[in-house]
Amino acid sequence: MLQIKRFFILVTMTFFISILFSQSAFSESTEYDTYLGPEIEISSFSNWPEGFSNSSAYFGEAVLDNRSQIWMIPQETNQVVKLNTVTGEMTGYDNWPDGFVKSNGAFSGGVFDDESIWMIPSLADQVVKMDIETEEMTSYDWPAGFFNSSEGESKPYFNKGVFDGEYVWLAPSRANKVVKIDPKSGAMTGYDNWPDGFTKEQYAFNGAVHDGKHIWLIPSLADQVIKLDPETGEMTGYNNWPDGFSKSGYSFAKGLFDGEYIWMLPSSGANMIIKLDPNTGEMIGYNDWPSGHNYDENPNLSLGAYDGRYIWTKYGSNRFYRIDTHTGEMEDFDKPNNYNGRYSAVFDGLNIWMIPFGTVSGTTAEVFRLSSVPIMHPAHIENGEVSLSWTPVNGAIEYSIYESEVHEAEGTEIATVSDSFYIVTDLPTHVSYYYKVKAIYPNRVSGSSNEVEAIVLPYNTSLSSLNILEGELSPQFDQDIYEYSASVAYEMNEITVTASTVDPDSTMTVNGVTADEVDSIPLTVGENEIEIEVIAPAGNQQTYTVLVTRAASPEARLSSITLSEGELSPKFDWDIYQYRADVDHEVEEVTLTASTVNPDSSMTVNGVNAAEVGLIPLTVGENVIEIEVTAPAGNQQTYIVIITRAASSEASLSSLTLSEGELSPQFDQDIYEYSASVAYEMDEITVTASTVDPDSSMTVNGVNAEEVGSIPLTVGENEIEIEVTAPAGNEQTYTVLVTRAASPEARLSSFSLSEGELSPDFEQDIYEYSASVAYEMNEITVTASTVDPDSTMSINGVTADEVDSIPLTVGENVIEIEVTAPAGNQQTYTVSITRAASPEARLSSITLSEGELSPEFDWDIYQYRADVDHEVEEIMVTSAAVYSDSTMSINGVESDGENVSTPLSVGENVIEIEVTAPAGNQQTYTVIVNRAASAEASLSSLTFSEGELSPEFDQDIYQYRASVAYEIDEITVTATTVDPDSTMTVNGVNAGEVGLIPLTVGENVIEIEVTAPAGNEQTYTVIVNRAVKEGSAPRAPVLKVEEIFETSIQFAWTEVEHAEIYQLSRDGEIVYVGEHTTFVDKELIANTEYTYTIVARNTFGSSTEYSLTIFTSEKEQPVENDQKDEEEFEEEQQITEPSKPIKEDNGKEDKKDEENMEDEKNKLPFTASSSYHYLLLGVFTIALGIWLFIIYRRYHAKSNE
Repeated sequence: MLQIKRFFILVTMTFFISILFSQSAFSESTEYDTYLGPEIEISSFSNWPEGFSNSSAYFGEAVLDNRSQIWMIPQETNQVVKLNTVTGEMTGYDNWPDGFVKSNGAFSGGVFDDESIWMIPSLADQVVKMDIETEEMTSYDWPAGFFNSSEGESKPYFNKGVFDGEYVWLAPSRANKVVKIDPKSGAMTGYDNWPDGFTKEQYAFNGAVHDGKHIWLIPSLADQVIKLDPETGEMTGYNNWPDGFSKSGYSFAKGLFDGEYIWMLPSSGANMIIKLDPNTGEMIGYNDWPSGHNYDENPNLSLGAYDGRYIWTKYGSNRFYRIDTHTGEMEDFDKPNNYNGRYSAVFDGLNIWMIPFGTVSGTTAEVFRLSSVPIMHPAHIENGEVSLSWTPVNGAIEYSIYESEVHEAEGTEIATVSDSFYIVTDLPTHVSYYYKVKAIYPNRVSGSSNEVEAIVLPYNTSLSSLNILEGELSPQFDQDIYEYSASVAYEMNEITVTASTVDPDSTMTVNGVTADEVDSIPLTVGENEIEIEVIAPAGNQQTYTVLVTRAASPEARLSSITLSEGELSPKFDWDIYQYRADVDHEVEEVTLTASTVNPDSSMTVNGVNAAEVGLIPLTVGENVIEIEVTAPAGNQQTYIVIITRAASSEASLSSLTLSEGELSPQFDQDIYEYSASVAYEMDEITVTASTVDPDSSMTVNGVNAEEVGSIPLTVGENEIEIEVTAPAGNEQTYTVLVTRAASPEARLSSFSLSEGELSPDFEQDIYEYSASVAYEMNEITVTASTVDPDSTMSINGVTADEVDSIPLTVGENVIEIEVTAPAGNQQTYTVSITRAASPEARLSSITLSEGELSPEFDWDIYQYRADVDHEVEEIMVTSAAVYSDSTMSINGVESDGENVSTPLSVGENVIEIEVTAPAGNQQTYTVIVNRAASAEASLSSLTFSEGELSPEFDQDIYQYRASVAYEIDEITVTATTVDPDSTMTVNGVNAGEVGLIPLTVGENVIEIEVTAPAGNEQTYTVIVNRAVKEGSAPRAPVLKVEEIFETSIQFAWTEVEHAEIYQLSRDGEIVYVGEHTTFVDKELIANTEYTYTIVARNTFGSSTEYSLTIFTSEKEQPVENDQKDEEEFEEEQQITEPSKPIKEDNGKEDKKDEENMEDEKNKLPFTASSSYHYLLLGVFTIALGIWLFIIYRRYHAKSNE
């Protein structure tokens, strides 16, 4: 039930949290969480319940339940007080449990476990639980001897506690243990395995905190913070206090967990607020107390509460501290009030409630509530509208806006909104209005926010007219159009602007200068921006912009052109645009100087900005120079100067080089014959030559030099002629004789194997290789080619042409290929070929000394089975490998092909034959030999504690008899099996569980059944005849139906020892009396039920009755009763007699026989008496069901309590 309630609570909380987050997601206001502020208000409550008594100390702590109710845990007061956080109503409870006496200083705090409030004892001798549903109280004593010290020395016992979601934990004050309470049962467990180095002080701890995993004990006089693992009870101490921290006396008032860190608020003995990281144990101290307050030596803060971001606590009469858990900063709220003394705090998700803990003598205690109040932002006025906004507060569902024309008046409510802003419209100008806002909560309205003032002033910023002296505005003026343009000619270097405003009280500036002070505005060529800004009395502004474009100058002519060499023809005139000039061949460059008529015009020379042009290079012949002038207005004019440079007569080379080899002698432009030598590898050469005159032409071996690439070289001398022709026609020939050496090439161009891969890949400059081939490769072919086709080659000293294939042995085979170049050079390539060892790891045969393999052996089949008789205790395994060099092991024993003996246990025996090839390959063959279980189901001995077996025991004789005196009413059977693994039962009961076997008077059948391990069974039967007591009544005969007909039934009954006469009755009427044991009852009605009873009698009395209920048949049919012979009836009657003896007039009764008969009732065959027993069983079943239902109802009712 508790789990169901917790699940319902979890679902409800999840639902409300989802609503909260969805509201936050759609809010357009500033992001905020559950915490209070930024401004607060205080409300007090003193409507104490009837019968409540004041004293100097009130409540140890207050606890919030899951119904928005705060429970004040009494210390000095006489009642538990419940506060409704919605209505403020208080209810008192003093219905203390029987035997509990409420004294002063009773409880230090309380814990809510999702169902009940647990009050933590300080001076009280019991823990008290209050059910918030029924409002009943229950007290719990701790076990005897729970504390080491006497009662007086242990008080106060505990100082507050914590609920970890499953258990309630009590923090010890003077008690010597941490106590865990199971809320379901009230069972208590103590923990005192304090960490090494920690000494438990008196008044040790002041509360506990659960961080979701561990319990943390907050020190009072203790010198360490203690972490307790709820699962193991292990404790760890932390005293790594931050620098500057000091403690004495009662250190901390309370601990709080903010979801990440543990905060400890100082009491009278610590000088800092401490933040502890539960993951690392690291501590940080905060003592940056608000300005003007020095609490370093005795902060003495009240018990605080956490609102989702801030910790709220109280100090003194007027001081409220708000500690930011994000930064550790402290904020002081100075709220005048009359609340002297110390308080504990509770956060209900919306408000902070301060519950009196101790007050100043002579004052009346009050509960007070801290609530959020909105803060108005300054009003924003624009275009006649007043925009109001405020800081939203936690829990508010709407806000009411109040307006007044009087400062600090209450005002009139003008709107209710859900957002944190509102716009006021249609206000008259030049009038002061005052605004406040209140937060609306589900059950109340907050106090007023601060007041803001708003005055609406005229806000028209439009122009009524706008004109310029020159040009036209585009578009035409309209007071709602704010951007214009206009164009004026190059000659206009200034302009006048005229404008007027719609509101005569508006002011106006032109380009930042008051309009009255502006005459004309100078214009530069291009765009000129003129801004007219209108400023309304309300302060709003509007800017009109006019972009005036003054045209550029159109002048694009030169005022002069001069050359550093040559003369212009004709002479320069700015209206003549074509000129010529001649210079000598030696003049390779010239300087041109030009000037524009308009200094703002730009100029390029051959497309390059004139300022960047230096010397102009000249080529032989005509060189065209273009001077382009661009006026500011974009007009262009081009001047052309053509300079003619004379041709050259130079026919010499300035350089000559070869791509390979060196010229001999060194190059000189006046030496015309050279020689050079190159290596064989150079089958071509490149000649590079430059002429002194770049305009000279050149041929190499009669081919134009530009068309010559590389010149092929043959071995020996090669003549190369370079002929130079000057521009003027002069010629000069240079000759180079190049000698190419013979080839030294002794390398391979390719190399491959018929099997395997070379490693590394073939390269002609790598001379050593390796390769691997499979075991099957007993020879290999080498294929190779030389780089130089004239080189010769041998393989392992044999000419390559004569080598076909090379034989391979297992392991490493070295092959050498030797290449001899035409120049005599030699190079050897070596290949190391490794032929793998044999991988064959199969068997050629497996034979067993017993049994046959299934399936028949095949070297590719690895799993076999074989069956052997139980008598086979070991087997010889013989195997042979396909490859003679392979090794074998049988079940880990090395085998060289000889027999290996393996012992066999009953059942499956796994034999593994592992074959290892020379190459290391392995193959396992598995033979599972199944040794049959033993079939021996005989006894080796059989004895009884009383009587003699007849005949004497023999394991092959299975039927015995024995007789005992009447006085022997029980007997012990002792038997031993031939096979010790066989099992044995006596009368169906495991032999090991059989003790004394009870005996009834007459024959008692004892069956000893032996089951061999193979499942064979053998039954030994002993009929023990217990003598009849002299002078006793006969036993009851067993009645059976032999045949049923339509109108008759044929009966038979067992013959009973000492019976003198038998009496058979039908439905209470005697139908037969006599000595016989058979009878046919006739003249019956078909398909009718009859009840028959048989009784045996002698001179000492009558037996008990034996009854059958029978239906006659509509037609003849075989009897469905068991057809047992007389002997079986005798045995059944002796063993399973159900009835009780009947008293005769002579008063004789055999009580012993009656007891024996009662013991045998449960062994009846299905008879009429059996029906009666089944009826009794049904009644018992119904009674059991009713009993279980009552137990369930009581448990359910108790759970609901």
